Amino acid sequence: MLAGVDALTDALHREYGLTVTALHAVAGGADPDATVWRAEAPDAAYAVKLSRRGLDVGVRVVTHLAAHGVAGLPVPLATRTGRPYARLDGAWLTVTGWLPGTAGQPLSVHAWHRFGALLAAVHQTRPPAGLPTDTYPPHPGVATVRRLDARIRAARTATDAPIAELTRRWREHADRIAALLHRIDTLAATLRRTDPPRVLTHGDAHAANVLVDGDAGPWLIDWDGARLAPVERDLMFAVAGISGSRPVTADQTAAFLAGYGPVDIDPDRLAYYRTVRAVEDLSYWPANVLDTTATPAARSRASAIVADLLSPHGILTVALT
Repeated sequence: MLAGVDALTDALHREYGLTVTALHAVAGGADPDATVWRAEAPDAAYAVKLSRRGLDVGVRVVTHLAAHGVAGLPVPLATRTGRPYARLDGAWLTVTGWLPGTAGQPLSVHAWHRFGALLAAVHQTRPPAGLPTDTYPPHPGVATVRRLDARIRAARTATDAPIAELTRRWREHADRIAALLHRIDTLAATLRRTDPPRVLTHGDAHAANVLVDGDAGPWLIDWDGARLAPVERDLMFAVAGISGSRPVTADQTAAFLAGYGPVDIDPDRLAYYRTVRAVEDLSYWPANVLDTTATPAARSRASAIVADLLSPHGILTVALT
């Protein structure tokens, strides 16, 4: 369990010199290893993130981009000792100024244009050394999905409603899931042969990680997955989107690309990263449904997400087409 309010308040004063008058947990994140708080201080509000996963890559990338003049980033505050993060009970602690706007809100066409320009600036910046790099080995999520498939096919807990519903849905789409696992292996082999050019990417550049506030912004948040990869890793979210139930319209894609500038999008790379997204989702959310120790609310949310993933307009369909 990550640190509580009192320990976090003390750490913010000790490490950053912040006198926090209130801490409010921010709901809505999908990362089980992280919590985000809004910290109120007499002079300003701050976004505080505590994560079990290392934040050194994201912090280093954001600091690097800001130093190269890229705007629209949550630049971390320095601690009293000058570091861009602190440690608390084995977790990573970062603090940024509170950015206006709400994640996950629909973006206007104008905001999509500015988002495209922001990502172009990221992709055109020379990356710092030592970043994770996409090399297309067999994806570990494939083995995880296959293990889940065996568990779900063998499930006998018909009295557990979430598991019964998951079993029904999974068996209904078993052939499509098998096709997805074959597709990701095939596409990965293609990319290993062609060794595509790589740039600095955000890694999870969907609209829910973009904040806008009227004409202000956008700000691109959550840089934990930054890495060297083809531009398609980021562009898949804006070029028609990754889910038919929350589509990116043709006008939005056009506005994004107008802001981004000329780009030759490779269909194999785009397809590969969509299959990666589908495999990652299918290796994570069904396991949450199967976890009978989780809260009913958590399992209900996971069930709803699985239903969307497997729907006619979900990421499984998008990845297979």
